Amino acid sequence: MTYFKHESAYVDDGCEIGEGTKIWHFCHVQKGARIGRNCVFGQNVNVAGDVVIGNGVKVQNNVSIYTGTVIEDFVFLGPSCVLTNVTNPRSEVNRHSLYERTLIRRGASIGANATIVCGMTVGRYAFVAAGAVVAKDVPDYALMVGVPGRRVGWISRHGLPLKTPDVSGVYVCPESGLRYREIEPGTLRCVDLDEEATLPETMRRGRSTTTTSSTAAARHDGPKSIVTKNFAVIGVAGYVAPRHLRAIRETGNRLVAAVDPHDSVRILDRYSYEIRYFREIERFDRHLDKLRRGPEESRIHWVSVCSPNYLHDSHIRIFSEGFTELHTEVYRRTLAGSGFSIAEARPSVEFVHSIRAARK
Repeated sequence: MTYFKHESAYVDDGCEIGEGTKIWHFCHVQKGARIGRNCVFGQNVNVAGDVVIGNGVKVQNNVSIYTGTVIEDFVFLGPSCVLTNVTNPRSEVNRHSLYERTLIRRGASIGANATIVCGMTVGRYAFVAAGAVVAKDVPDYALMVGVPGRRVGWISRHGLPLKTPDVSGVYVCPESGLRYREIEPGTLRCVDLDEEATLPETMRRGRSTTTTSSTAAARHDGPKSIVTKNFAVIGVAGYVAPRHLRAIRETGNRLVAAVDPHDSVRILDRYSYEIRYFREIERFDRHLDKLRRGPEESRIHWVSVCSPNYLHDSHIRIFSEGFTELHTEVYRRTLAGSGFSIAEARPSVEFVHSIRAARK
């Protein structure tokens, strides 16, 4: 036997298991399963018959891989993630001959407690966040979050978000320095390394997590990453404009809370599932105060104002006085409007300033 099997695990006759694979406590590999080399199966994993698993796959605890699933090389399946093989299961109706095919392509990662509805293809090096529910095909390098799962950006082969492209449309991984480009809308490719090629040995030891990627970016010649700031937005004119939200994201920052007296929750939900949305300024202010007392990574660094297009330029000019870190050149270009007078912009800006002053 060229693979390791813990004494509590069961491996049925008729399986194919590659050299160097490790099968840990209470696992069950059923007849007909085919598993490649150097895989690792954590505690309490079930691999059904006729499942095909490539080389270098890592499966964490409490995962069931059902018939119909094909997993390519170097896939990561997080703890308790869910894979299915029938879209309309009924206990009284036998659909054993109708199992649907689910394909998880090379290098993809499925986060803890995420669900992949059967019949889908998860693209190469895609990243499905913890708890997400994927019910449609996922492109290569897509970062998928939420319920239902939706793409909120691109992620590198090293698992770090690709934030803002340079003027030629090239993204640079802040850890590896590998370059990426959209060859057409919704299709990303690595410029420096073929998607099917194995990573060079020098790139196979990680140096960054998503929380340290901004620091790591400084070691490379690509675009310099902006240290992420947490934003809260006040919709002073009765709405939070999509352009304002996009400006925050495109400058490498994160919106975590917003208040708007009118219903803009659909806009905010499309932007990010992390936003806490309020319709009452008092509840919004209490939430910000709570975050201020919490850990640094959850604190609100900036409270910004979202106003109608004709006031954007004036607001930017007023806010820029003493707030240069907030309004980068990219932020200015994204928000720039036709620009009315400062006097017309001042009432809503003073509203925000009064909130800041009350919190001091």
